[in-house]
Amino acid sequence: MNAFMVWSQLERRKIVEVTPDKHNAEISKELGRRWKLLSETDRQPYIEEAERLRTLHQKEYPDYKYKPRKKLKSAERRYRGATRQERRERKARLKREKKVVVLILDILSIEDSLVADLT
Repeated sequence: MNAFMVWSQLERRKIVEVTPDKHNAEISKELGRRWKLLSETDRQPYIEEAERLRTLHQKEYPDYKYKPRKKLKSAERRYRGATRQERRERKARLKREKKVVVLILDILSIEDSLVADLT
């Protein structure tokens, strides 16, 4: 966590207390403006706290290495690791399942009309 994040975590709570209906995006913009106005001496305690948190994290997780992952598109998430044939089979299965659901709904509506005719 960097110094801005340490500071903004505390400052965000103050803003929310004063204006609870304020949208999160507006709060974030306000925090950015306020941070830029802070002097270096005002920022220093947060810089030190961020450094303390960084060293603490390094001690707790000595083998940790940040490995960002590329964000997948929705279709890629659905078919992650699937081959083209597997995707085709899945699509065909979903199509068959949809047809079954439609048939069941048709049968139910016919039953309803028969029951209505009998009463």
